[in-house]
Amino acid sequence: MEDSQQQEFFRSVSEAFERNREAAMQSFELILLGLVIILAAMQAVGYLRRRRGLVLGVEQIAFQRGLTRDELALVLDLARVGGVPPLRLLTHLDVFERVTGKALSGALSVFLSGEPLANQVRRIRHALHFDVLPAHAPLLTTRELSPGTAVHFGANHGQVSHLDEAHLEVELREPVSLERGTTVTLILTHAREARYELHCRLTEVRNGTQLLLAHDEAPVRVQQREYVRAKAAGPIRLVAVSWPGHSIEQREIEGQLVDLSGGGALVTCHTVLPPGVRFTATFSAGEQIFSKLDGVVIATHGRDAGTFELHLEFPRLPPAERERLIGAVAKLQATEQRAARA
Repeated sequence: MEDSQQQEFFRSVSEAFERNREAAMQSFELILLGLVIILAAMQAVGYLRRRRGLVLGVEQIAFQRGLTRDELALVLDLARVGGVPPLRLLTHLDVFERVTGKALSGALSVFLSGEPLANQVRRIRHALHFDVLPAHAPLLTTRELSPGTAVHFGANHGQVSHLDEAHLEVELREPVSLERGTTVTLILTHAREARYELHCRLTEVRNGTQLLLAHDEAPVRVQQREYVRAKAAGPIRLVAVSWPGHSIEQREIEGQLVDLSGGGALVTCHTVLPPGVRFTATFSAGEQIFSKLDGVVIATHGRDAGTFELHLEFPRLPPAERERLIGAVAKLQATEQRAARA
């Protein structure tokens, strides 16, 4: 009798513990579920706040620049089909040129409120002040040119007489005989920055001297103007840190110097970096060591199988570092001249 009572007692105690454990587990699960819900809600609120902040930033810039509702709607649509944030489209010239260039060529389809796309893009360009380039800004497209810009067509001289987002008009001094559809090669000097070679398709000739041309969306940068360029040799280490409009992992590249100036360099390497990539460069020249100079890739060309030429520019050097680089180039040039005389 006593054994059965003891067994019953222990069974009741065990069942009580089991019930308590199940209740504790249920309470823990409820607490955990509550924490998950709270974290998810906090993330959603943070996302909505960030999104609202971006929307307000876009609307604020649009208001400050005097964009109309239709123009703002076009900007948002361009950003959507171009796969870029609207704020970057409004604040980064390279992003603006890339997306609008594709839209104007028909590669991207956007909704239009009656007026031609070229007209609206031109007004947005003026509103964002993208029509006035700084003296050292590289020319990304002939849509950035201004009337009055001097051009050369072989030995024939001329100037840009008019342009919009669809066409470029050039007035030559001497008449020419050209067929529609011909690719015309023009040379121009852009501000104080560089000389460019333009390849534009001819759509019409008026009076023999007025050329109506399609825009060149990738002008070829032929020669930098401000700085003497000298032959150079030796290793250079590039660390790519950003590519506007794209995500890029930090990448280290080893290359060889070909030539150098106070504003840039020509480098050969086995890894291609597209134009627009920003980097830091470390190298030695003229008995000077240069470490982590900020630069940007201006152009990339294939040299032979597996080898590429990168045209680099150092647009944001501190004045003292710029002078030191110019001095190193002067030493390289002097060495080159002595070797030529020997």
